Amino acid sequence: MAKYKVYNYEMPKSTYTPTTYSDKSGAYANEIAQAQKNLQQTINNKPSDYVSPYQNRINSLINQMQGRKFSYDLTGDALYNQYKDQYTQLGKQAMQDTIGQASALTGGYGNSYAATVGNQAYQGYLGKLNDKIPELYQLALQRYQIEGDDLNNLYGLYANEEASAYGKHRDKVNDYQADRSYYDTALNNLRSMNQSLWSQDETNRYNANNQDWNNYWTAEQRTQDNYRQAVSEDQWNANFAENQRQFNENQALSREQAAQKLVANSLSGSNSGNSGSTGNAAAKSSGQANAEYIKNFNSAIFSPTDFVRRGKKATVNGKSIRFDDYSQYVSAVMEKWYKEGRLTANEVSYLKGQYNIK
Repeated sequence: MAKYKVYNYEMPKSTYTPTTYSDKSGAYANEIAQAQKNLQQTINNKPSDYVSPYQNRINSLINQMQGRKFSYDLTGDALYNQYKDQYTQLGKQAMQDTIGQASALTGGYGNSYAATVGNQAYQGYLGKLNDKIPELYQLALQRYQIEGDDLNNLYGLYANEEASAYGKHRDKVNDYQADRSYYDTALNNLRSMNQSLWSQDETNRYNANNQDWNNYWTAEQRTQDNYRQAVSEDQWNANFAENQRQFNENQALSREQAAQKLVANSLSGSNSGNSGSTGNAAAKSSGQANAEYIKNFNSAIFSPTDFVRRGKKATVNGKSIRFDDYSQYVSAVMEKWYKEGRLTANEVSYLKGQYNIK
C-alpha cells in the first residue's frame, strides 16, 4: 500500500510584510523633500493683505467734494471789505469836498443844501460799491469752481496712485499663486510617482510571496494526487489479485473435475468393450493422456482477467495479436495445439464445450 507524507515540501515562510507609504522613503524622497521646502518657502512669502496708502486721503477728498455747497457772504469777502473801506473813504472825502464847495458858494456857512449835496456824493460812492457786488459774486463763484476742480484733479491723482499701488499688489499675489500652484503640482507629481513605485513594489513582493505559496500548494497537491492514484492502483491490484486467485482456484477445480470425469469415462469404456487386455491398457493410457493434455492447456492459456489486463493481446505462432474477445483467443491457441498434435479432435471438442466456443 502506498504511503503518503502529509508535507513532502517545506512550507514557505512569508516574506511579505505590508508597509505604509511615506514621502520620506522611496526613489523620489529627496526630490519630494526639496519640493516641500520650495512650497513652504513660497507660502511663507505670501503677500500680506493689501493696505491702501492713499485711501484715507481719497476718502477725505470725497467727503470734501460731497460736502461743498456754494454760498456768497459779502461780509466774509475780503475783497468786498477792501472795496467797502476804499469806497467808504472816498465817499466821505467826496462828501466833505462837496459840502465845502457848497458852503463856499453860500459865504462859508453850512446849510441843508450843502449837507444834501455832500450826502449825495457819499451815496454815489456807496452805489459804486454796490455795483461791485455782482462782480465779486462771480469772482467768488469762480473761486468755488476752481477749488472744486482742484479737489477733483487731486482726487484723480490719488485714485491713479491707488490703482497703481493695488495693481502692483495684485501682481505680487498673482505671482505668489502661480508659484504656489507650480510647486504644489510638482510636489503632487513627485508624490504620485513615488507612491506608484511603492505600490508596484508592494505588489511585486506580495505576488512573489504568493508564488512561493502557490508553488508549495501545487507540489503538495501533486503529491496528494499521486498518493490517491497510488492508493487506487494498489487497491485495484489487490482486488485483481484476489479475483485472479479465486478464478484460478475455480479453474483448477473445474479442470480437475473435468479430468477426473474424462478418466472415469475412459476407464468405463475400456471395461465394457470387447477389446483384449492390450486394448484396455491402450484405452486407459489414452484416457490418462487426454486428461493431462486438457489440464496442460488450461494452465497454459491466460485467464479472462489476465487477458483483459494485457489489453486483449497474446503471442500466438510467434506473433503478437490483438483479439476481439476471449473466445477468439482460446480458439487460436486451441487450433495451434491441435496442429502441433498436442490436442486431439475429441479434446478440442471437449474444450470448446468447456469454454462455450461454437
